[in-house]
Amino acid sequence: MERGWLTPENVNKCLEEEMASFRFTGSREERNIGVEVFSIEKLEKEATVPGEHPNVRLLVARMEEALKREDYSAVLHSSASVFETLAKDIVGIPEVQDQTLGSFFDRYKKYSQLPESILSKIRAVYSERNKTPLAGHGRNDGCSLLLPELYHTTLLWLTVAYSCMCTLHFGCGW
Repeated sequence: MERGWLTPENVNKCLEEEMASFRFTGSREERNIGVEVFSIEKLEKEATVPGEHPNVRLLVARMEEALKREDYSAVLHSSASVFETLAKDIVGIPEVQDQTLGSFFDRYKKYSQLPESILSKIRAVYSERNKTPLAGHGRNDGCSLLLPELYHTTLLWLTVAYSCMCTLHFGCGW
């Protein structure tokens, strides 16, 4: 869009047809293109997308609430849970339903065919969740996760973007 090849209007029309949960705002001329992500409440009022996973919406809502409370370990936990939920849907075999993402990550890598750069971020979030107190499977000592809010806001929206991509590409997710 910044190069003028696409307009926000054209892209938004496609996003609307695909029932995406975000739209582009602003204009190229004013150099203020941004992204509007719809609230969970607004999305819940709209018709559901075939293949969407209700747990993902709930987990993203939890992430948003945890971010408001500055409960960063809960943001991390919910993000890792979104990745694990979507990985199970993408692999799509019953054997992985009761397994952790770490135990079937190689299979997920093969099935998803995602670039290594994305896979490494998913693995990093999952690994951090397993080490961070209060984030799921972390240590027993007190939570010392004091990373800046910007990091966790970015994690939230990267998780949402990944979920949207899964909906468009694999038919599961957001």
